[in-house]
Order: sequence, then C-alpha cells, then structure tokens
Amino acid sequence: MGETGRAGRISLPKTPDPAGITPVAAGAGGIWVAVPDDRAVWRIDPKTNRTTRIALRYHPWGVAVGNEGVWAVLRAHNE
Repeated sequence: MGETGRAGRISLPKTPDPAGITPVAAGAGGIWVAVPDDRAVWRIDPKTNRTTRIALRYHPWGVAVGNEGVWAVLRAHNE
C-alpha cells in the first residue's frame, strides 16, 4: 500500500463566487481546478504550490486530465 500525504490548503488568489469550485483533476504535471465564476482553470504546481490562472472565454464546469492533455468543459451563461 502506498504512503498517504499530509493534507494541506492552497488558496487561489480569487474568491470563488456562488458557483464555487467545480471539479479538481490531477495529472499532466499539475493539479487543475475549474472556477466557473472566474472564467478560468487554475493550475497548481504540486511541488511549489504556485498557482497559474488560465483565462477562458466561457465558464468551465469540468476539468479532466487524459493522455493527450488537460480538457475543460465550458458553458456559456445566458446573460
């Protein structure tokens, strides 16, 4: 059985609004967090905990990591 890590907290420099944070995925060299109200996917470097914001045109409602990269499901709001 593998070792378990110590729980920690990493704050994004953005306060999630009502939609909060949707899925979190791990792989492709990072931890990926979808933040719909920010219209961004955030990458957390697991070695340094440094965050990088990746702006999107639409609201991300899902994020997944596969062999070919990081995938986000986007949703346009009726505004």
